[in-house]
Amino acid sequence: MSDLLQIISRLEESGGTLTIDGDRIRYHIPGGHSEAKELLSALR
Repeated sequence: MSDLLQIISRLEESGGTLTIDGDRIRYHIPGGHSEAKELLSALR
């Protein structure tokens, strides 16, 4: 599995979501979840 897929999988396991909105990717992460914030930073 690629690094990108591992990051996305871990983000979803921690309660985060990614959705496609036109040409943008939207995200939602649980408040106060530091791992999800770190994973989001890694995606950027």
